[in-house]
Amino acid sequence: MQVFLLIIVCFITFLISYSAYWRIFVRLCRCLVTLFFMVSFIIFVGLVLFAAEHVGEREQQ
Repeated sequence: MQVFLLIIVCFITFLISYSAYWRIFVRLCRCLVTLFFMVSFIIFVGLVLFAAEHVGEREQQ
């Protein structure tokens, strides 16, 4: 267990010491999160429009 914690601490210090790589990593994560939200939003809007069209068709019949 202590070895595992030591590895984690070493890894974190390694990341912090290479702050340039850390910034790139953070930026990449932000891009991925933004992309994920955009895709989710587009899918949600698509589903809402799809449902609205179906409701409209039912009312016309």
